[in-house]
Amino acid sequence: MTLVRDEQYIKIEQKFFKKHPKLIDKYGRVLKKLQIDPFDPSLKTH
Repeated sequence: MTLVRDEQYIKIEQKFFKKHPKLIDKYGRVLKKLQIDPFDPSLKTH
């Protein structure tokens, strides 16, 4: 699965991580899980 992020999302993401730099690693792990299996129970998408 490919995740698509547009320019507006990237700007919002950068602004968020300036305020919350500790969450960058966790965010990366969640995105990798989402790419591999969007229905992974640990994501709590359902």
